[in-house]
Amino acid sequence: MNIQVESVGPCRRLLNIEVPADAVAAEYTEVASAYGKFAKIPGFRPGKAPEKLVRKKFQKEIRQEVKERLVPRGYQQAIKDKNIKTVTILDVKEDDLAEDKPFTFSVTLDVAPDVDVPEYRGLKIKAEPVEVKDAEIDDAVTNLRDRQASYEDVKDRPVETGDMVEVDYEAVIDGEPLEAVAPDAKGLGKAEGGWLMADKDHAYIPGVDEALTGMSIGETKSFDAVFPADYPAKDLAGKTAAYTLTVKSIRGK
Repeated sequence: MNIQVESVGPCRRLLNIEVPADAVAAEYTEVASAYGKFAKIPGFRPGKAPEKLVRKKFQKEIRQEVKERLVPRGYQQAIKDKNIKTVTILDVKEDDLAEDKPFTFSVTLDVAPDVDVPEYRGLKIKAEPVEVKDAEIDDAVTNLRDRQASYEDVKDRPVETGDMVEVDYEAVIDGEPLEAVAPDAKGLGKAEGGWLMADKDHAYIPGVDEALTGMSIGETKSFDAVFPADYPAKDLAGKTAAYTLTVKSIRGK
């Protein structure tokens, strides 16, 4: 097999691979023989049709399977022979395949960079003492508990900090629906059965955590949400929206 390697970038190589004609012919014969064992051709029992007829009837399928065998086999042989450390394959281009001719194809790939590693054996380092404080342990335990927590429906108390709350809400700015003022702020202007967190760190509507805290199922409340000047939705930055909330259900952690 003829293999040529071209450098087409600092970490990019082009492999040009040519599979000899005899190897192509041998692969054709093997694939055609496999098809012949199960081919159904009128006038012949399965597996008894002449190879010439099998090749004619299934020429497209045989050609495709030969390609699917030769390309990965040739590529694997090429990177082994040339000691190439592949990072990712970018493109494969194939020439026409004919049984009595060599088959050529090319593979463009990214390779691992060559790095000159300085001598590092024998270097001395000083281990710095690490002091773990009780507060850090408490924080780690709390984070682990939060990640494993589940939420359950509660009906016998009002909303508490950290609850998930199902609400209907609607907002206006200067008497206009919020979504008319800020059409790109989808979901912030109106919702039915939306879920909000009574938690400042997870409240995407400013102040909604405080508004929800203490509300009971079925209760309705109005509050003003003041969007900061650096709010991601630029149409809302620096504006104040009047919200009306109705609590539908509560889930506690």
